[in-house]
Amino acid sequence: MEKLQRHFQDQLDVLSEKVLVMGGLVEETIGNVVSALVNRDSALARRVIADDEKVDRFDLEIDQIGMEILGLHQPVARDLRFVITAMKITNDLERIADLCTNVAERAIELNEEPQLKPFIDIPLMARRAQQMVHGALDAFVQRDAAGARAVIAMDDELDDCME
Repeated sequence: MEKLQRHFQDQLDVLSEKVLVMGGLVEETIGNVVSALVNRDSALARRVIADDEKVDRFDLEIDQIGMEILGLHQPVARDLRFVITAMKITNDLERIADLCTNVAERAIELNEEPQLKPFIDIPLMARRAQQMVHGALDAFVQRDAAGARAVIAMDDELDDCME
């Protein structure tokens, strides 16, 4: 029985680690796509597009691990919430990476035209988005509800800036 419990905990640890790695990749992607847009760097934009495959693979791996945990161990309460949250987070991270890919594609198109005006607000908003992804992942791993609420407040502040 103890061996089964250890295997279960190991799988939870792997799940957590993969979510963090995927989240770090998405944070990097946000920074890269904004840099590609602001600096008119089409090569970097193409790298963002290519890196989306890595994020997609992490999404599939994490879903597979989550389904395996659910099927083999039938977790309850806190562990069940953790697994389900991990699987939901990866959907959001994958969506962020897809949106970065869309921005990268537009950046390549924009680089073919003369620049109209410099980007000022976009880099600031992107840094805030990176901070929010980082904060959300920290709150998830540490199971910190107050940290999660702080990220929600950051989102509200960012929304207010866009109005």
